[in-house]
Amino acid sequence: RRPPPRVIGRTVPLAAAILGGLLLCRLGTRHFSPAVGAAAALLFTLAPLTLQAVHHDATLVVGAFLLLLAFDLLARDRPRLTAASIVLGLGVLVRTEMTLALFGLSMLAGGTGAVTLVLGMAMVASAWWWHNWSATGSPLFSLSTYLLAGYSERSPGISVLRDFSL
Repeated sequence: RRPPPRVIGRTVPLAAAILGGLLLCRLGTRHFSPAVGAAAALLFTLAPLTLQAVHHDATLVVGAFLLLLAFDLLARDRPRLTAASIVLGLGVLVRTEMTLALFGLSMLAGGTGAVTLVLGMAMVASAWWWHNWSATGSPLFSLSTYLLAGYSERSPGISVLRDFSL
């Protein structure tokens, strides 16, 4: 007997890629023209890295979708700061590196909007940050950022996961 197909494991990243493309189309159309929106959506959705991420690393596509959604919520005539901060916090839970997006999105949000973004994101992600800090000593720990150290000449490949003395 063959095992049942992994429908959820493939559906979520595929849906995130399609929804991300739709968001890009909407943003491009709203700020430039329908042709720019369609081109941006096609370039994102059919990009080799997106297609690879759909099959191998769902967090990349889901993180990209959440980043696009936060940007869309902020780039409106009446920005939705609270919703954007919650979406950004969820993005941080998916991809720790999303914390860096806070700087760019804060410029888009402006003065007090930046404070709302920081507080909302911190409220959503603080429990996970506390857990990481108590378990690893770093609130922003994730295996993907940890592997970045492993892809160097000093410790090639995934040696950082094999030798904890590094």
